[in-house]
Amino acid sequence: MKDLLSWERWRRWLVCAARLVFVVGAILALVATADPPPEDYYSHQLWDRAGGLAFDFGSWEIRALLNKAGNEWIAPQDTLTLEQRHDLVIAYMAGISQSSRLRGEINQVYSQYEETEASKEAASKEQELANLRTWLATRQNLVEGILEEQVSTELEAEGFGRAGVVLPPVKIRFTPLPLLLVTSLRAEITREGDIHLKAGIPVGEQEQLEEIVDLAFEDKRALVTPIGGLSAYPAMILEIDNLVWLVDTFAHEWTHHWLIAHPLGAHYTDSGEMTSMNETTASIVGREIGRRVILKYYPELAEQLPPLPVPPEKPPMTGGEIVWPDEPPADQFDYGREMRETRLRVDELLSQGEIEEAETYMEARRQMFVERGYNIRKLNQAYFAFYGSYATSPSTGNPIGGQLEWLRGQSVSLLNYLQTVARFTTHQDLLDLLPKE
Repeated sequence: MKDLLSWERWRRWLVCAARLVFVVGAILALVATADPPPEDYYSHQLWDRAGGLAFDFGSWEIRALLNKAGNEWIAPQDTLTLEQRHDLVIAYMAGISQSSRLRGEINQVYSQYEETEASKEAASKEQELANLRTWLATRQNLVEGILEEQVSTELEAEGFGRAGVVLPPVKIRFTPLPLLLVTSLRAEITREGDIHLKAGIPVGEQEQLEEIVDLAFEDKRALVTPIGGLSAYPAMILEIDNLVWLVDTFAHEWTHHWLIAHPLGAHYTDSGEMTSMNETTASIVGREIGRRVILKYYPELAEQLPPLPVPPEKPPMTGGEIVWPDEPPADQFDYGREMRETRLRVDELLSQGEIEEAETYMEARRQMFVERGYNIRKLNQAYFAFYGSYATSPSTGNPIGGQLEWLRGQSVSLLNYLQTVARFTTHQDLLDLLPKE
């Protein structure tokens, strides 16, 4: 028994050392390559239009990785029982929820009173929020470490690691996320260039930047949009109280980290199809690993899990063949169905060269969505270029999501599926694996 305990202690130290070496290596690599300038002319021009609004990745990465390196060595979560880990994570989620509620109440006070009076009215709530943020800050590293280990354990159970080591290590950081400036051609929905912007830019400044880009590049349309996660290293994750969404997103972003060393990830930006294949694959892995984490560690949240999709019997070859879950009757409004109809009609108009008609149609549809309670600030080509990258989304007009879902259904395991798609360098590689009839 003593020998077994001794080996277990040494194994944990070896695992910690391996992870620490990986993290320190990532720090050194990022110090050497932080904020590289864009290579092509259009990206240079887009970068110039963004001015001083671009996000400083280099500084953020170095701070986050140094923080992770220190926490990796200490590993405070190892001192907690499974029950204590569970209770701390649930309490942390409740704290995030309360923090969001207090911010809303404070904003409401300031919208109703003049500044001096509002300051007095909101003083107690602001102090409560400050105390709560301190409580969250002192526990952030610990909660991140718990969730990282839980996701790692389920990845290892699926075959993505051995002896407690998953490479790259699962590393996440709750943080205010950058906004994303997305551009698309007007005549075709395709991502032409992205720039990550500082977090928290006021909406008015976002719209000014979009107008600047639209005027500077008459053949393109721009959109500034929020994101839910970013596969920097560690992954940048939005602070939110939805644990089901969070563990899905952790595994989603880890998949991007894993894929970057394989052809599929290396060719992410080659085309819209390759972007969709990367994002959809990460969504499939995130969905399955996230589900495992919830069922094993937080079973009381199982009812919040969305149902797993049934793989199609045959892969769709056109957008019109995509099979979607059951929807309400035709006379009942359904967001997913209406958004798909919008995307397909826009694609049709653009294919006919009717660019202005497509833009007029999108604005009319946007107003319809707003009237139904969906506050879409801008609906244009860039909107579909971004949200359509996730081929499991209603905003997609391509069949890649259905094709990859079919391939996942044919794979004996999640590991087998990911190893298969990781070799793809073009969409044709995927099509070559599909049945010809």
